[in-house]
Amino acid sequence: MIEVLLFASAREAAGKASLTITPTPTCTMTTETIKLEIIKICPTLAAMFDENEDSLILALNQEYVLPGQVFDIKDGDEVAVIPPISGG
Repeated sequence: MIEVLLFASAREAAGKASLTITPTPTCTMTTETIKLEIIKICPTLAAMFDENEDSLILALNQEYVLPGQVFDIKDGDEVAVIPPISGG
């Protein structure tokens, strides 16, 4: 299982702090495909992904991934969804 950690407004939109994804044995993904997997599990996040497409940050095992980046994902990995943070 892959744990998807949700932060800030993503957590609020989902109503929970995390989700789980079951990867295929050899699973290569991009930032876009991981977003689609997350939306399949929690459709309430779809609007947030659309609104924040350029500023939404994903991290794989505590390392930021770039938009469109291709990466291998496997059982036990952790993905973090980090929406834009504002403040002042």
